[in-house]
Order: sequence, then structure tokens, then C-alpha cells
Amino acid sequence: MKSEKTNPYIRYIADADHYSGVLAQAAAVKRQLWIGTADIKDLYVKSGQHAIPFLGLLAELINRGVEVRLIHAKEPGPIFREDFDRYPVLAGRLERVLCPRVHFKLMIFDLEAAYIGSANLTGLAWA
Repeated sequence: MKSEKTNPYIRYIADADHYSGVLAQAAAVKRQLWIGTADIKDLYVKSGQHAIPFLGLLAELINRGVEVRLIHAKEPGPIFREDFDRYPVLAGRLERVLCPRVHFKLMIFDLEAAYIGSANLTGLAWA
């Protein structure tokens, strides 16, 4: 019987690993975070003892000098827009492109590692 070799550069991510692994890696980037998603909504992430909107994390990264790029397929809802307005740095320094043909879901961390999957950036998908 032939044994299967595993690739150390590829890892399966499911369920809570999206939150604990992928979003934690996003929070730890030093230079670049590139995000592609079909849908983005009011996703919240842990910040100390509290939860903040994912947009708050993006604002923190931008304030630290991280280049953040976001491409998404549809205009987000009112809660997202309200959160967006709470972080003025996003309006001036978040590179954001709306492209209705986007269906991929990915994050690229410092051009060194990538998440490619099926979860949109919504609270439900990353719970």
C-alpha cells in the first residue's frame, strides 16, 4: 500500500480554525494584507477582552503602516458602512475595489503565505 505524502506548505482549515488561525494571522502581518472576498459584512474579531469590527483591525493595521488591499463583489450593508465610518483612516488609506465578478475568497499575508478557501468575510462564515 502506498502512503500519502503531506505537503508542509498546505494545511486544511475548517470551522473555528478560520477564526483562530486565519484572522489571527491577518492581525499579525507586518507589511501587507491582501483580501479578496465575494461578500463582506459585520465580522467581529477579538481585541484584548473585547470584540471589535474586522474593519477596526484593518484600521489598526493601516495605522501601523501595513498596506491593506480589499477586493469584494458587492456593496456591503448599512452596519458595515456605519463601522467603516467609525475608522476615518479607512477612507484615505484602505485600497478597496468593488468588482461584481469576484467570487474567490483569499487572504495573502506579507506576500509569504495565503489562505484560499470558501468562507466570505461575514460573521456567520467565520464563527
